[in-house]
Amino acid sequence: MSIQKPIDKNIRYRILLAEDTLSNQVRVRQALQAEGYELDIADNGSDAVVLSQEKHYDLILMDIQMPGMDGLEATRKIRSAETASRVPILAFSALSPGQYRDPCLEAGMDDYIHKPFDEKSLLKAISRRLDRRPVVLVVDDSGESRQLIENQISRLKCCRVISAVNGIQAIKAVKSQQIALILMDMEMPVMDGYTASRTIRTLGLSSELPIIAMTAHAGEPEIRKCLKAGCSGYIHKPVEKTSLLAIINEHLKHPESEVPSDCRQEDVQINSDIQELIPGYLANRARDVASITRLLAEGNIEEIRRLGHSMAGSGGGYGLQKISSLGKAIEKMSLAGDLKGIERTNNRLSEYLQNVNIVFRQEG
Repeated sequence: MSIQKPIDKNIRYRILLAEDTLSNQVRVRQALQAEGYELDIADNGSDAVVLSQEKHYDLILMDIQMPGMDGLEATRKIRSAETASRVPILAFSALSPGQYRDPCLEAGMDDYIHKPFDEKSLLKAISRRLDRRPVVLVVDDSGESRQLIENQISRLKCCRVISAVNGIQAIKAVKSQQIALILMDMEMPVMDGYTASRTIRTLGLSSELPIIAMTAHAGEPEIRKCLKAGCSGYIHKPVEKTSLLAIINEHLKHPESEVPSDCRQEDVQINSDIQELIPGYLANRARDVASITRLLAEGNIEEIRRLGHSMAGSGGGYGLQKISSLGKAIEKMSLAGDLKGIERTNNRLSEYLQNVNIVFRQEG
């Protein structure tokens, strides 16, 4: 297994703990704050759902048995409300993993941490699941416009996206976490983009934080107005996909400081006769990714080999040849005992599932 990257304490990773037992709350808070994480706590599932909608979290630890709304229902509600990036949710429970792991994965959780827990294993599980890609903040009061941009960005593997509906929410987001790029609508109620941009520039953050104005107004006077407000550049609305991709490639850096030249989705054409089968097939492969991560930690190489063999035999039949090739690679590496190779290939599979774009074709 590869060594987890150390936490950069200059980046404010925010975690939500849904847990009703005070002693567990105290232990988790002490462990996470010592590592530089920021932690919010919800005593039940209902509060966890509300907090997840009010704030942007990098990861959620979700107890299963809680008063009122349990963790499974809370996870389903959080997943149903997501419009852009998918926040990792880890089951955090004293219930038997053998009985409850599959229901947790089916509800939308990504992994299972069994209680009682030790701090070292907890921190390792969190570090493994944190999404370290740079964050793009989309600020737009138009729900349709915002969702379109979120959808386009969320298909890219080089970054993740969060959103705000006005300038006040944008300022709160910038204060609460590390933002790599802001796409700022300039005409908004409550607080417009001009005021929000000026305010962000007074927060003492990096002057290099790109703020790209999004406006339907054209001409040099509008551009000068945006730049005077503190914006770094300008993009015309409605925002076209090619312009959006150019902005991201110009301003974002990969975590290893490489230009994200792979910011693109992968299109795959599939016969429309099996259209209704594809969502379930892809969801099952996403569960395989989570299972392989768990099985690596457990050292269960034979079960990993079996999953790889199954993918190798099924992907091509669904028109997803890359899943077959990655499954075959996982099977081969399992037979060779190549744990690092399995982990790398499993990460490639996860990225592929996040970025594949299915195009259904009609047979003549």
